[in-house]
Amino acid sequence: MKDAAIGLVGRSLLATALGVALTSVSSASPYTATHVGELRELWMSSTLNNSTTGVSYPFAMTTRSPNVDELLNPPTVTRAYGGDSPTTVTYPMIVTEVNDAGTSIGTVPAEGGDPSNPWDARSRVFTVRSEDGGYALLVDLLPGVLASHSEMMLSQSNQILVTDFGGYTTQTQKTWLFDVNSRTSTPLEALVPAELLATYGTMIATGIDDRGNLLVHGARPGPYPDQPWSTVVDAFILTPPGQAAPSPIPPPIPPDPLQVPEPSALWIFGGVAAALGARAVVGGRGGRTDRS
Repeated sequence: MKDAAIGLVGRSLLATALGVALTSVSSASPYTATHVGELRELWMSSTLNNSTTGVSYPFAMTTRSPNVDELLNPPTVTRAYGGDSPTTVTYPMIVTEVNDAGTSIGTVPAEGGDPSNPWDARSRVFTVRSEDGGYALLVDLLPGVLASHSEMMLSQSNQILVTDFGGYTTQTQKTWLFDVNSRTSTPLEALVPAELLATYGTMIATGIDDRGNLLVHGARPGPYPDQPWSTVVDAFILTPPGQAAPSPIPPPIPPDPLQVPEPSALWIFGGVAAALGARAVVGGRGGRTDRS
């Protein structure tokens, strides 16, 4: 728990040590990989689409932004500044994403930050809201200045994809998957099949869908290995064990411009044409004026 100098506010407590949040490190089995094309070919709508092949893959992401009530009544944390007689300030959690299970992710000012600019260093946290509107422990996934060089993505599977970009000094990127239900953390490398790691080395995760599928990509040398512009970046969907890999959705078949209409359609078109022709003849006879 936090040092006694840090106040804890009502329904919202903050777990400080990273070990409190990551109660154990999971030794999960590798996921199943589905190649979906080069990263530059992909675009997202309600599905993941390959602009070159026209093939799409299911990749629904239906978590949402906080609603009005959640914005007006957010979790809070109190920070203490000063020595023997500290000044306390209460801050709201900035909620960025919410799922149907009531899990919220967001940021709060980091412990030990600058009181004149408390939001400069943030901690990335999550909490779970109960049916009565109260919040459970506010858990710290990335403390302090690391949060300004990191990101979190929430899934309807109640998992959080966390990436630490390493900051200004190390530049070492680390990604892991945190399971809210089991409070376990799994490094991304443990989820990527060995053959992908052998081919690409480092894999980068850029998304997680409602089922817990991960969107990752890795770079390999292109046809001109000595030229950086020739590098090929391949994208994959990683599917958790026990789930079926996403089935590709083929592109729609365009209509054949030379296709002959069905006989029923010909009768309809013929009837309409005959009716229009008869109307034109009748109208011409009734409206003619003799100018001789």
